[in-house]
Amino acid sequence: EHAGDKSLALELGTSTGFMTEQLAASFDHLVSVDGSSLNIEKTRKRLDCAGLTGYDLRVGLFETFEPAEKFPNIIMAHVLEHVEDPGAILNRFKRFLKPGGVFHIVVPNAASLNRRIGFMLGMMEKIDQLGPKDHMVGHRRLYTYETLLEEVQRSGLQPLVCEGIFLKPLAKAQMSHWKENLIDAFFEIGREIPAFSMGIYLAAGLEQGI
Repeated sequence: EHAGDKSLALELGTSTGFMTEQLAASFDHLVSVDGSSLNIEKTRKRLDCAGLTGYDLRVGLFETFEPAEKFPNIIMAHVLEHVEDPGAILNRFKRFLKPGGVFHIVVPNAASLNRRIGFMLGMMEKIDQLGPKDHMVGHRRLYTYETLLEEVQRSGLQPLVCEGIFLKPLAKAQMSHWKENLIDAFFEIGREIPAFSMGIYLAAGLEQGI
């Protein structure tokens, strides 16, 4: 939605390829890089089964990946909470962003509504505390709305658009019986209040204005 130029995008991290499939259908050409050759092969099979073309999957580490081209869109969905030095990653990939291009950043929100409730109930000592599930999936840190903005601005990027991803009021098991239209409503509400939503989407560029 916030990609003005949809001719080309770079995605950092493919995992199982679920999101890569959506992106490959949304951009004319998509380059995706992942450190796991297994993830790349899973993603390739997924995209081929979907009949998608115009994609380029590459094995590489974010710290050493050197694309020959520059991109109008660089997508970092659930990357910054995993890497050792997020500032270094942001600064490094600024080199590969076209003038007027956009970083599309997504992180889980440490101060989401459900975590705030858990904190008030004494289930954690601080709002950004890593739990067992965070360690299991390799999270090194959790961001709040404020700390994500600080991270991006420290790297010399200008926030352009900030939206929330799903307002989660209860545990998944408590919402399992919800109808689809109610789930959709909480997604729409979440967009308007990123500081309380389960995830945070931030579009950022080298200059103000998208």
